[in-house]
Amino acid sequence: CLHPQLPAIVLSHGLGGSRHLYSSLSLELASHGFVVAAVEHRDGSACATFYAEPPADEGSRGDGPEASRVSWLPLQRAALDDVPLRNGQAEQRAAECLEAAETLCLLTRSGSAEVSNRMPDSDCGSDADARMLDQFKGRIDEKRIHLMGHSFGGASALTALSTAPTGLFRTCTLMDCWMLPVGEQRYSGFAPLPVLFLNNDSYHWETNARRLETVMAGIADPELKTCVSIRGTNHLAQMDAGFFLWPRLARRIGLCGEKPPVEATILTADICKAFIAKHEGTALTELQQRLLSGEDASCFPGLSWHPDTGRPG
Repeated sequence: CLHPQLPAIVLSHGLGGSRHLYSSLSLELASHGFVVAAVEHRDGSACATFYAEPPADEGSRGDGPEASRVSWLPLQRAALDDVPLRNGQAEQRAAECLEAAETLCLLTRSGSAEVSNRMPDSDCGSDADARMLDQFKGRIDEKRIHLMGHSFGGASALTALSTAPTGLFRTCTLMDCWMLPVGEQRYSGFAPLPVLFLNNDSYHWETNARRLETVMAGIADPELKTCVSIRGTNHLAQMDAGFFLWPRLARRIGLCGEKPPVEATILTADICKAFIAKHEGTALTELQQRLLSGEDASCFPGLSWHPDTGRPG
């Protein structure tokens, strides 16, 4: 029998993060049938990332372990409020999100055949990565690709909306979106699509909240915007940070909020799934309706913020 086509998510990480730091959320979403493409950005905002350089010998094969070498790109040290730098990074990150989505489309159309710049797998043989990618041929629904980002990743996702081809993304989810990197020209003007503003209840400060409210006000159709916040969580709730230490110690040093990390991860995924289901035309359960309206005990509608205290950004 034919395998069903699966929806996909392009996920953008925060400043100083990596694709690995969102493993719990990615796995939770994947366990419900999503193909999750967690981007690791090469703009200098990842804690560290690597890439394969072209082979020095032009006559060598382009897909073998000997054909290229790995180069590392560390975190670029800079002030949080370096606006020109952060704007430039957001633009590059947005382009990388678009490239990830376009790669998902290439994978479902032709498997590994049209995908270039693949990292060779020296342990499993030169063809191992191609066999792995070929599993996605015909399996991803190009009309159900969703964009998500956390913190700086939220800024990247919002920036990407302005340059994305119409119809590339079905929905967009901005988790604790950091607004300083987003150029004001990106606050509006993007093609109408549903946007979820998903927040933790202890992150936003007034300046950031006001900028986010400007973006929400620019979305004229109320059916295309949802804003909800999760109770008892801090800015790291969507990351794996809370799992690193014993829960009580993790809370004490700020790696998680009052809500246990497992609960925060599952709740984040449940809200995202409910939002996607709503805009894919799937009937919502009573719980999903309560989550999106903020009427469930675990969340509340809108976002909370504290006064500016000289915080950069």
